[in-house]
Amino acid sequence: MNATLARSEPIAFRSVTKARLVTKPQSVAVALIGPGGVGSALLEQWRAVQSKLEETCRKTLELRAICNSKRMFLSGSKLSIAQWDQLLSDSTESPDFGKLTYFLHQHVGDVVIIDITASPEVASMHSEWLQCGFKVITANKHGMASNHCANIRRAEKLGGGSYFCETTVGAGLPILGVLTDLVRTGDDIQKIEGVLSGTLSHLMRRVGNGEKFSHVLRDLHATGYTEPDPRIDLSGMDVARKAVILGRMAGIDLSLSDVEVESLVPIEGCSALTVSQFISQCEVWDDQLARSAIEARSNGCVLQYVATITRDGKARVAPVRISNVHQLAQIPAGDNLVSISSRRYAQSPLVIQGPGAGREVTAAGLLADLIRLAD
Repeated sequence: MNATLARSEPIAFRSVTKARLVTKPQSVAVALIGPGGVGSALLEQWRAVQSKLEETCRKTLELRAICNSKRMFLSGSKLSIAQWDQLLSDSTESPDFGKLTYFLHQHVGDVVIIDITASPEVASMHSEWLQCGFKVITANKHGMASNHCANIRRAEKLGGGSYFCETTVGAGLPILGVLTDLVRTGDDIQKIEGVLSGTLSHLMRRVGNGEKFSHVLRDLHATGYTEPDPRIDLSGMDVARKAVILGRMAGIDLSLSDVEVESLVPIEGCSALTVSQFISQCEVWDDQLARSAIEARSNGCVLQYVATITRDGKARVAPVRISNVHQLAQIPAGDNLVSISSRRYAQSPLVIQGPGAGREVTAAGLLADLIRLAD
């Protein structure tokens, strides 16, 4: 009996191996919401590596749905990434998340929804999609920084979905992944400090070097470095949401209402303006910021917009003067730097630094998450 098994075993093994080799790879249905600057860059990066991914990944990625604020296009078969913009512009279907969810539910295999919006409405759907067992990849901070966070975590656990939000803080930098690993391995985070806005990092560095605030802001907005409405950056609310996400990932009980927020410029009376109107009138702060930059330089300092989160649940985001020799004062324009002090990193904090804004790096971070799901 043993001899028979020994002879037949390799044949059976070869049969199973052959069956696995000829089995068609499982397809992953991908829906992308928000094909703006970052979304377009993501689709272009995906198109550039698509052939290679089909050769190397265990699962095939197929774009099946694309949606912006005005139109939605759904397809029962794989869409051409090279033609997505034409397909979407020709569509007569309005966005409907209920219909999108039902459509994706019909797919046999994994479903991934990529949210590249800044929409609270889209973020409110994250927990429902996770409950359906879908994977969610997002750069939308309104999920993890809001009251939806608890529902998202619960739905992820109960529904069997996965939630990837790395690009909500630091664009393509692995900040949240590092924090998660520290906490899961038993470390205690005591303090997080850093420059969390690539937009404000760019702005503060260039204004500090003598450029006019209005000129720099218009340049950053035109090149996609700012939020669609730059007042979200200038008010500090974008950084405040990132601070909340960092705190929660670090196991600190923190909500947006706990964050002390100081605006870079006094924009309280500008809420009624359109984005175009606001951009056209932003010279009113040129002199104020120029004086602040000059005063900082005369004292051996630079101006930087800094976030600080501590273990006791306190957080502050504000423009501050920093000595020229401080590591936060020396980062290049556009960079983020996060310093993590913990029980393990008490004497010398763990520092993560790199580009913290821009369409290409953010898109690359989202694409990396998508490829992980295909592997």
